[in-house]
Amino acid sequence: MTAQSTRRQFLQSTAAAGVLSAGAAAAHAHVQADAETDDFDEFSYFSRYYPSYGGPEDSDTYMGKLVPGLRPTGLPPVPVIQPDIPRMAWTWEDGMKVFRLFVEPVRRELYPGRWIDLYGVNGSVPGEFIEVTLGDTTRMVLHNHLADPITLHWHGAELPVDLDGVPGVTTRPILPGETFVYTWRWKTAGTFFYHAHIALPEIMGLAGYIIVQPRVAWDPPVDRDFLLLTQSFALLPANTVANNYRRHETTDTRFFPWNWQTINGRVGPYTTPLVCKLGERIRVRIVNYTPLAPRSFRFNGYPYWITGNEGAHEPFSSWKLRGSTKVGIAQSWDWEFIANNPGDWLMHDEIMQHKLNHSQPPMGPRSRAGDDISRYKANLEDRPPAHLNDDLYDRPGYPRNLYQINWTPEQLAKLNAKRELRGIRPNWYMGVDGCSTMIRVLPDDLYDLVMNSDEPVAPGFVSEEIVRRRPLYERMYLEELAAARNKAQSSR
Repeated sequence: MTAQSTRRQFLQSTAAAGVLSAGAAAAHAHVQADAETDDFDEFSYFSRYYPSYGGPEDSDTYMGKLVPGLRPTGLPPVPVIQPDIPRMAWTWEDGMKVFRLFVEPVRRELYPGRWIDLYGVNGSVPGEFIEVTLGDTTRMVLHNHLADPITLHWHGAELPVDLDGVPGVTTRPILPGETFVYTWRWKTAGTFFYHAHIALPEIMGLAGYIIVQPRVAWDPPVDRDFLLLTQSFALLPANTVANNYRRHETTDTRFFPWNWQTINGRVGPYTTPLVCKLGERIRVRIVNYTPLAPRSFRFNGYPYWITGNEGAHEPFSSWKLRGSTKVGIAQSWDWEFIANNPGDWLMHDEIMQHKLNHSQPPMGPRSRAGDDISRYKANLEDRPPAHLNDDLYDRPGYPRNLYQINWTPEQLAKLNAKRELRGIRPNWYMGVDGCSTMIRVLPDDLYDLVMNSDEPVAPGFVSEEIVRRRPLYERMYLEELAAARNKAQSSR
């Protein structure tokens, strides 16, 4: 019987939360009593099902560093998952994988009802992602359906110089209506990406992922491998075309900065959560392809190991444990962690300006207490009447309910339509804004309910069930500790 099936039986046969809480207290007392009689240290133990330390710091299990996933070693890698972005199809021709990239104008829905006109590949922004295996020979057939010249640069790839895609330096630009073929063999596994190397198409969003998989999965093997590509766009009010003249971020309110922050071509809360099972080892690959701004990313609830970048997968000795990471422009980072803390967790950019959608210069007064505000209170004949609460209006900052968008029923229906959101709290979208998404870590049965079942799930049921089970998880963890202590004692 596997560990997963044993845990499932335990979950199914366990009593209510109050009984579990008492059982957990008894188990905890037992562990504490044992600790007084031997040198077993609970902080040296790492559990894949409960937040735990796994020290000392130079051990393989420290914060889950080299703890494998649930898949055996020696297998091929799991296919990568890029929410909201299709995988690029390929054909087998002349002993190589052939990919066709149609570069063209694309309309992208940033969130329900808000569209933007950009440049993409095969109808997608970011472009469809490419997945190959180390040693593959690929033929990339580029069809330019833009009204502008284009070149593509293969960021991080080791290839012949005439395929590098720098106009004038290594190749001539590919003119509108032309086709160009790039052919080479992949000799490095890792996280890479392609992007235009002419300024206008770059600003218009022309970029996409390339994942080169090893033939055998890296150790420790992961169970899920997610891709996130972040971009920024500038949109003036009542416009749908990205403003390519907005070439610097600024705090000067006379200007409009890069005011839409996307993950895989969506903005929070329209981004699709990353859903995984409790106990799995997770890899998240992040590319920052913004014009000027770094990103400062974190997952709430989880520290993680940085295991690779756009150069290649890194050796164990250079892995770094982080709680948040600054991802520079045109950089990628690979994160890995054991998903041992169940719940719905926010992943977001910590830079304040990037937590907003459609940020604009203020159109009205920004008052301070004590200022004369009478000039703002006039009711003009050609304007709707102003109804101001003097007590609130006189306060610095003047409350404007910016934490909550007035979503229409149609928008809310579209936001909540994704399978990945089944059973989440009803007002989840209040906390997912700008450059943000979520990771949902679900026990096996709740994962199956959300992702594999068509059974109706009430809003909030899954999120609340995880909280209700907390005493159960604590008891199971303490029983693991007791078993680990007994094993350590018997081996001496």
